[in-house]
Amino acid sequence: MKKLSAPFPSAHALVRWAVLLMGWVWLGQQGQRLGWSVASGVLAVALWWAWRALFAQSGFIHRLPRQASVWLGVSTVGGALGVASLAAGPMAHALLLVLAGVWALWSAFLEAGSHGPIANPCGAEASLPQTAMGLMMGSLWLTSSWCTTAGLPPATVVGFHVLLMAVLPALTSRWHLPPWAAQAGPLALVLAGSLVLQLGNGVAHGATGMALLALAWALQGPQGHALRTARRWSALAGPALLLAVGWYSPTLGPQVLQAAYGLLGAGAFLALLGLGLQATTRFVHHRTPGETFHEQH
Repeated sequence: MKKLSAPFPSAHALVRWAVLLMGWVWLGQQGQRLGWSVASGVLAVALWWAWRALFAQSGFIHRLPRQASVWLGVSTVGGALGVASLAAGPMAHALLLVLAGVWALWSAFLEAGSHGPIANPCGAEASLPQTAMGLMMGSLWLTSSWCTTAGLPPATVVGFHVLLMAVLPALTSRWHLPPWAAQAGPLALVLAGSLVLQLGNGVAHGATGMALLALAWALQGPQGHALRTARRWSALAGPALLLAVGWYSPTLGPQVLQAAYGLLGAGAFLALLGLGLQATTRFVHHRTPGETFHEQH
């Protein structure tokens, strides 16, 4: 399989981050602008998220020529301009879904050129922090509309989320955690963030909970890495959860998002229990059968 590599890593990383951030923000905003009644306008961003996960796990992405990045970028920008110029209607909705697919392929292609081979896949455990962050960004415009009732303008809410996503990875990249902390830390932060969000819907609870979830995502590592290491079913769990939030939000409001974070917190708790059991098992196996504590020391 051909290994993709970026000739200018710094510029490539900047483009990759810009494409990722704009995917979350712009696709969600257009879904809201077009007034889509299906899943409260989050369908396009959920499909973009799902297709990115599928493309990232497919060998097809590595068979594309390097020049594909340019053509995919031009197609994405052209499609975005076309969608932005259309009024709400079937044509605008269809073009938005097509654009989500092209954008997903472009994002996955850029991610494929950013990381080397991946070893030791972790399954659903590795994807929990990424799912939490994706759910936060995918429901960004829903959250901003709910926060308007609390006196916060949508631009403030969006800016806060984008700031967390842009700044935290740069801050945590210099942290050198021991292996056990690098594995358990993000899960513990997902659990903590979920618990904070269950305590209330106020601004303080929301900001604190989101910050904890974003920190968990930043500590987990690059998103493309997690998309490729997660099993296919677990990688698609996040988009499915986002669709469920969008589907039930007209009747349940913020409570459906709160419940979704609660589900992720429960998953993080179970994963932490699993890590604890693994550590206990390794400790027991390291002890020679029949030896007492004093004999070992």
